[in-house]
Amino acid sequence: MSLRTDYTGGVDTAINAAITAGTAFGTTNAVDIATASTTAAAVGKSTVTFSAAEAHNAAGIILQGTIWNAYKSGLISYFAGQDIMSSEIAITVAAVDGSSNTVTVTFTF
Repeated sequence: MSLRTDYTGGVDTAINAAITAGTAFGTTNAVDIATASTTAAAVGKSTVTFSAAEAHNAAGIILQGTIWNAYKSGLISYFAGQDIMSSEIAITVAAVDGSSNTVTVTFTF
């Protein structure tokens, strides 16, 4: 093992975990997201906003670097499976405290 191998192995592990967590965010909140979408559609809104807490790697996600990009890619992948294009969503994060963040997904249809 070299220092580079140790580093890249650690980064790869963190990236894979963030992708999985992003996908899980969509799965875990699917019912609430669907409810928000249905409610907005009933009154003719073309924009739906959904927010929820996320505790996965709060420090890494709030930096909005590699871990955040991996997390978003997992979430975008989840929504792609729901026939939502990446151009129809905006994903933001806000710090709550040192152990969790709030992830907000805005859909524009």
